[in-house]
Amino acid sequence: NVVALKEATADLDQLMNILNERPDNFTVLCGDDALALSFMSVGADGVISVIANAFPRAFAKMTAFALEGNIDIARQYHYALLPLMHTLLKMGNPAGIKAVLTIMGRINEYFRLPLVPISRENYKILEREVENTTSALNKFIKEVLSFVKKFAKENNIDLTVVGPEVPLVNGIVDEFEKKGLKIFGPNKECSTFEGSKSFSKDFMIRHNIPTAKYKEYTNLDEAISEIDSFGYPVVI
Repeated sequence: NVVALKEATADLDQLMNILNERPDNFTVLCGDDALALSFMSVGADGVISVIANAFPRAFAKMTAFALEGNIDIARQYHYALLPLMHTLLKMGNPAGIKAVLTIMGRINEYFRLPLVPISRENYKILEREVENTTSALNKFIKEVLSFVKKFAKENNIDLTVVGPEVPLVNGIVDEFEKKGLKIFGPNKECSTFEGSKSFSKDFMIRHNIPTAKYKEYTNLDEAISEIDSFGYPVVI
């Protein structure tokens, strides 16, 4: 009744033997973020990730592109995330990723013994890594936008229609319009309504547009203590 395997070996020869000899409908998942791209490039079905808790969009993009066989783009996401993957491995799990999520303002650190937080020194290391990772991903996104703009111009594309949220939020429409290229989609400022739920809610409240009651929390205890005041059902 075994239907799947989480494999975290660094031995790719062993992995390929498993993939080559597995029965039909048997799933093989990578158990190490840093190895995920290599695993999927030789046939693994996905990954059980740690870093995806902090950078879900970027890691999901890397995974999707890898599974589609688009290794060049997957590799760009992989190398942007790789230094933080290595640092998290050294810090231990879940202490490392909990620290990262705290740095990013997503959670407050809570541990039950025997688990304990990382040291203050390691916390500072992670602060630098989070900043570097964010910068690397932003740089890559800008490079992608530049490539798409160049492609549209060189190939005389009549009209570009943008579907995904990320390029819109990062200003692809604005960049196209600067070059006189035809493109369909909201500009960077307007895209903020989709890119930031807090911005959208604040805008609607400020202009008396009907919307559900809303409040943004950065403190978990405060959020829990006030949740009953909203009435149910509640979207978190």
